[in-house]
Amino acid sequence: MGNPFVFQQDNDPKHSSKLYKGLLEDKEHLGILKIMTWPPQSPDLSPIEHLWDFLDIKAKAFQSTSATHLWQYLQDA
Repeated sequence: MGNPFVFQQDNDPKHSSKLYKGLLEDKEHLGILKIMTWPPQSPDLSPIEHLWDFLDIKAKAFQSTSATHLWQYLQDA
């Protein structure tokens, strides 16, 4: 990867702990890596996230009478 390489994370609270952040900061101080500054909870660039969001909106708007009915609706969507 080369030394130092740039480490990027999304800073989402559920993905980071004080222990983990401390480890990364130690590695940065030693010159092993550089931590890229990234805003907390930045928009996800993963295409699948857009699909899940679309289906979530559709499911909330749909008045389902059963799980089977909802599943068929989501497959059609």
